[in-house]
Amino acid sequence: MYKRQIVFFPVTLLSGVSKFLFSAMALAVVVALFASYLIAMTVVPLYCSKYLKLDHPEGFGESHAGEARTLEGKKSGFAARFNAGFNARFEKMLLQYEALVQKVLLRPAKVLIVFAVVFVVSLGLYGALGFSYFPQTDAGQFVINFKAPSGTKLSVTEQEVAKAEALIKEIVHPSDLGIIVDNIGVDNGFSRCV
Repeated sequence: MYKRQIVFFPVTLLSGVSKFLFSAMALAVVVALFASYLIAMTVVPLYCSKYLKLDHPEGFGESHAGEARTLEGKKSGFAARFNAGFNARFEKMLLQYEALVQKVLLRPAKVLIVFAVVFVVSLGLYGALGFSYFPQTDAGQFVINFKAPSGTKLSVTEQEVAKAEALIKEIVHPSDLGIIVDNIGVDNGFSRCV
């Protein structure tokens, strides 16, 4: 179970907005997996032992499995026919997969060379990959920060901001200008603590 949760390790390497979004999601999935594991190892076996009763004799094993399949196939219900058909196709797929694995195991050097070539080719795609989950977008706004000398009255600062607003309104066409927001006062950043 612990091996499956290693896929969430790259989330620790994220930064910015994506870190805050995806780290919470990864933590939720990890907690859910732990809870699922706990339930699967404690509650499910308990309920299975209490409520599942086998109709088969004690000696029921692999030798009787084929008989059970034929009995199941003789049932006329849709679910039984669907289950029998699915099981037959699944067994066929497993046999094909096993044959493919046997072929691969006979030629390990060729298989490793093919995978190495595919890996090297995939490295060529690195330049085409983006580097951010949230690319920069044009929000259609800009921010101007200016600071008056220490000790300047707010009324004087307000007059300077009004001059800056007038200059912006002269330069920017009215159809391109939506709103101007002014924040006048003490800076809430690092300089306030000094």
